[in-house]
Amino acid sequence: MSLDEIKATLCGRALDVAVYLFPQGMRSGSEWQCGDVLGNPGASFSIRIEGAKAGMWADFSTGEKGTMLDLWAMHFGYHGVEGWVTKAAEEASQWLGGTFEKRSKDGAAPLPRSTSKPATSGKPAAKPVLQQPAPRPQPNKPLPKMPSYAEEWQAAVRAFDGAAASSIARSRGYSVEFVEWLHREQLVGIVTTRHGKAFALAVHDEQGAVIAAHVRNPQKNQDGSPIEPAPHKWEYRYNGETSPGTRPLILGDVKKATKIWVFESQWDAFAVMDRLGFHHDTAEWPHIAIFITRGASNARLLQPIIGEGKTLVLWPQNDQPTAAGKVPAEEWVTAILEIASGSMPVRRVDTPKGYEDANAWLKACPMPVGLPEGEWLTENCVDAGKLVECVSQARPARPNKLPLLRDMAVAIQPQNRLTKPPEVICGIARRGDKITIGAPSKGRKTWTLADLAISVATGSDWWGLKTVQGRVLYLNFELHNYTFDERVDVLQEAKNTKIQVGMMLSMTIRGMTDVIDSMVDELIAYILDLEPFALIVVDPLYKLMTGRDENKAGDMNMTLAQLEKIAVNTGAAIAIATHFSKGNQAGKDHMDRIGGSGVIGRDGDVIITMTENETPDAMTISLSLRSYAPVEPFAVRWEYPLFSPDTSIDPAALKQPTKKGERQDSYASRIPREPKARSNDALKPALRMLREVYGNAMPRAFRWGELTDKAMKACFKADGTNISETSAKKYAWLLKEKGYIVKKDSAWVTTQAGDALCDEGSGSEESEPEPEPNPEPTQLELPKP
Repeated sequence: MSLDEIKATLCGRALDVAVYLFPQGMRSGSEWQCGDVLGNPGASFSIRIEGAKAGMWADFSTGEKGTMLDLWAMHFGYHGVEGWVTKAAEEASQWLGGTFEKRSKDGAAPLPRSTSKPATSGKPAAKPVLQQPAPRPQPNKPLPKMPSYAEEWQAAVRAFDGAAASSIARSRGYSVEFVEWLHREQLVGIVTTRHGKAFALAVHDEQGAVIAAHVRNPQKNQDGSPIEPAPHKWEYRYNGETSPGTRPLILGDVKKATKIWVFESQWDAFAVMDRLGFHHDTAEWPHIAIFITRGASNARLLQPIIGEGKTLVLWPQNDQPTAAGKVPAEEWVTAILEIASGSMPVRRVDTPKGYEDANAWLKACPMPVGLPEGEWLTENCVDAGKLVECVSQARPARPNKLPLLRDMAVAIQPQNRLTKPPEVICGIARRGDKITIGAPSKGRKTWTLADLAISVATGSDWWGLKTVQGRVLYLNFELHNYTFDERVDVLQEAKNTKIQVGMMLSMTIRGMTDVIDSMVDELIAYILDLEPFALIVVDPLYKLMTGRDENKAGDMNMTLAQLEKIAVNTGAAIAIATHFSKGNQAGKDHMDRIGGSGVIGRDGDVIITMTENETPDAMTISLSLRSYAPVEPFAVRWEYPLFSPDTSIDPAALKQPTKKGERQDSYASRIPREPKARSNDALKPALRMLREVYGNAMPRAFRWGELTDKAMKACFKADGTNISETSAKKYAWLLKEKGYIVKKDSAWVTTQAGDALCDEGSGSEESEPEPEPNPEPTQLELPKP
């Protein structure tokens, strides 16, 4: 068989060759896949076994590719040595059942045949008896003892001169001092190939003796033109006929080290070591060792060093997916995790996106030499301290859905501070916040939400609060389209503004009775295909509670979690409206006025309540803010079709419950005529209780029960006996009814009339000041709980 016939036959029987050389491989479509040319586990090496390109192969981890004859020689470890083509052809022809006939270059006469006898007999054999080549090294088995390569390597080290050091430093972005340190440690050298001088790295055995050189062949001639045919990027030089196989490059003592930094490529490892100054001070080496697998398919090389008391820190590259959709670097990480199998911690340092690997990142981000600190604290300059921070924040390598841990000592540094999202309502809410608006039944909540949406879409004021213009999406679950359109038109006219095209979009989901869980993922995907929104309004909330009970914390929490998912994934603020519980709300904290489960009152980043004021058609607006400074309550008045701020209304004057048979017209009309003070009248004990409870002698009471309890202990009747609980509650109620005390921001406070009464210190009818119609509450200077 001629050389061309052997090559053609190998390509024609590509599947048979692949199964013979790589029995541990797996078929994937028209390809046979394994880890590398030695047949190790993995999928970064593939052979085309069908089609026009049958017989072609490629190693995606090293970039090598070639013919089946190349592969045969590389697999058995003698590719590139003198006479390798003849040797590979002889072995392959025997396997094919023939004999290699080597011809002279001019083709005039055949050269003498190989001494190997052809597999012939008098009878045709169904299957030829094959002479198998020498067995290849198997994964996880002791490697054969290799002949020494020490003398050849010493010559290579001597050939590595200053020009070579400068060339490597310049091309890889290393410091010359670091490259010279590699040379002093006899880790790098220069060997001569048929294409010229080539950079080489030492290959050691388990005892640290040099057994081979890992040579990077030049790809261009001296004139800069590509070499044809292109040589393999990397190959091994060694003594003897058996290849050393892929062996790691280890720097440091893995037995003493507690942390082992694992790299795919020596270029990445050298870049990190150079930036951290490992060549300046070796004091840390007993604690850290560098392990380089020389490729993404060689994770198995870590097997001998796996053990308790050590931590692996992986530095994977940012590889692009292969044609099969696999990412070699991630398969490298996965293989290492399988080897570690929970016996030791495994973390990973991710190279910033946009850079192929750690070497490319650090080369593009040089040391800030000679620059003031304020000019280099950016991602474009990486000093040793910043690189150490990256290592300290290495995340667990095992896959999980949890967010990344943040080292707060690093996160709060000025150069690492996160940018705050843009505001939606100035001083109130940002994009991504959850805004909950609570109001009484039929309290014009939809009008309020539509007003908010138009305000943000046009950048106009809402209730006197400044907004930042942004796109708005209104999810309408209740109104007909024509009704909603009419309201928007009326509102923009009343606000004297005009919505521009593309600034406010609406989606009517009326009639879709599914719970929010069934539509949230589709809704998020739909929104992400549009231009970003600043605000998403969901109106009303109860329409999303189909099949759920708003009074159950679990049901409400599930619905609110889906709304939070929308906010997190779209980056928009979410605004919802909900209703108050039944009854008068004046005696409750403003967050407790919202009906249903208390979850809704705690979930929002911004809680806004609209409570009926004593002034007709007016509302008191109270706010609780998670990320902003407190905002004092204020009042708004309804003037169709919107609420407008009104400073003439006292926000503390909430609408009080009406007694049976009594008409509630105004705040002043609710204060009854005071009876003449007598010794057994309830007014004197009430005033005494006011002074004792709200004076300096007693701590402040913040809840109604605490108020009456302290009153019972502080007040007593004229005969010296303590008043009963019933009397204490009656006196406290009387003080509230007369307008001497009101509840404000979770605390009971005295009005101006109550302050004057306490200051005067008299319980007589003549000395009592008449409560003002709109008493101004003043906060007493007493500690809060």
